[in-house]
Amino acid sequence: MGLQKCQMGHRSAITLQPLVVGRPRTVPPSSRQQRMFGCGGFLMAEGVSGSDRPCATHVPHARITSTRIVCEVGQMRVAITGAKGQLGRALVSTFGVDHEVLPLDLPEDDIKDLALVSRLAAWRPDLVVHGAAMTNVDGCTLDPDAAYANNALGTRNIALACQRAGAELIYVSTNEVFDGLQETPYLEFDRPNPINAYGRSKLAGEDFVRMLSQRFYIVRTSWTFGHGGNHFVEKILRLAEERGQLRVVTDEVSTPTYVPDLSLAIAQLAETHVYGIYHLVNEGQCSRFDYARRIIELAGLTGVETVPILSKDYPRPSKPPPNAVLRNYCAASLGIRLRRWEEGLEDYMGSRRAS
Repeated sequence: MGLQKCQMGHRSAITLQPLVVGRPRTVPPSSRQQRMFGCGGFLMAEGVSGSDRPCATHVPHARITSTRIVCEVGQMRVAITGAKGQLGRALVSTFGVDHEVLPLDLPEDDIKDLALVSRLAAWRPDLVVHGAAMTNVDGCTLDPDAAYANNALGTRNIALACQRAGAELIYVSTNEVFDGLQETPYLEFDRPNPINAYGRSKLAGEDFVRMLSQRFYIVRTSWTFGHGGNHFVEKILRLAEERGQLRVVTDEVSTPTYVPDLSLAIAQLAETHVYGIYHLVNEGQCSRFDYARRIIELAGLTGVETVPILSKDYPRPSKPPPNAVLRNYCAASLGIRLRRWEEGLEDYMGSRRAS
């Protein structure tokens, strides 16, 4: 963090690199919104002055760039944790179109470090999107203390920073907070019951958000894939090239979610100020086996045999929920819907070939 003077002589604690800045929005500074807790949360309204909240310089409508501060109207100050990950990069790009963005990630910004609470609060964000997490599901089972340190206590720290700054909080959670024993897709109102260390640590993070935040969105998603990530799509393609045969489970079912679609939906949700719990996933569902076959088809890989197996034939440290399909009910009621997962996968494979 460093001290910077704006053109009006005010000083502010900011991070000088790298700061992504987009064009200003044209929200009238005098407009007021009713911000509400919606689906999956408590219903309560709060009158707030959405666009006339002073920034860290205490100059209304100021904008910080990497080298100077200028005065403009209507932007939010958005901090994004896990900014180097596949979702984090997409969020930085999406929010950076219209808002000031503070990207946070290791090694400089460790969510487990309590000192980050004060540093983040000093930047006075309007919104924090908390995507940083320990997402290695098997790794969480092998080291549950590390899982809780990152996913529970790290989330506590981010929630405390939001509390001090008066910021809204979007916490990215997972379908693995459910046990996967339900035959129908899980609604935002269904009771979580995680069966592995990853799911338990992420649910503990949700609990901290509920306890420490008043204005929050909990966004659960599943099976994310996007550019720059070490996800299922890339693993299948690598193994297909190396082995020529794939053994993939048929009894694990959920929804692949394309990261650019998820990022855009999160940004749309942030504009509503309707707080609560949301399930943001692409439409549809599939087994890991069907997912792998579609990946191979789109990649044009011929001669690759895909063999169906059961989870009991594929031993691993963690036990995933067998049928953890999420249903987007609450966001859909606000008009926020993601396209089918097959369309997102086609776009990803097409852009992958083009790059």
